[in-house]
Amino acid sequence: MTKPLSVCYFGTYRPDYVRNRVSISGLSKLGVQVHECGSRTAGVAKLWHLRRRHKTTPAYDAMVVGFPGHQVMPLARIFARRRKAPVVFDAFTSLYHAMVQARGTVSPRSWRAGYYFLLDWVSCRMADVVLLDTSAHADYLAELTRLPRDRFRHLYVGTDIADV
Repeated sequence: MTKPLSVCYFGTYRPDYVRNRVSISGLSKLGVQVHECGSRTAGVAKLWHLRRRHKTTPAYDAMVVGFPGHQVMPLARIFARRRKAPVVFDAFTSLYHAMVQARGTVSPRSWRAGYYFLLDWVSCRMADVVLLDTSAHADYLAELTRLPRDRFRHLYVGTDIADV
């Protein structure tokens, strides 16, 4: 009998946010053991909280960084590599595209635009696989980060039957 696959669902994600809730539920329904390792602590304290929580997380086969997780990707990469596990980053969408191009809330030449670009670029480079909401967003982020397209996958937004 084979051991069931297990994942560490990691980050500063909101467990009640539909994307995370559906992903965790879907993994569980497929027989994957999901070890949640999240923190909603504010500021830098969240990094220490995640570190403490991760120390007590049982062995896992892969780490999934829930949305939003851009800012904790360096920590996720370090923790997962220590356990020799791949990192799956649920980016959901590009922060740069959302804030600069789609919504226009940030000027393309501002330091904030640079920050969003850097978050996208660094977090995607630290992941073994990046999940996005559409194939078009996967194409866009692969081009933006200059990473191979096969590193990006689309995972359509789902719903929980409780939401209907």
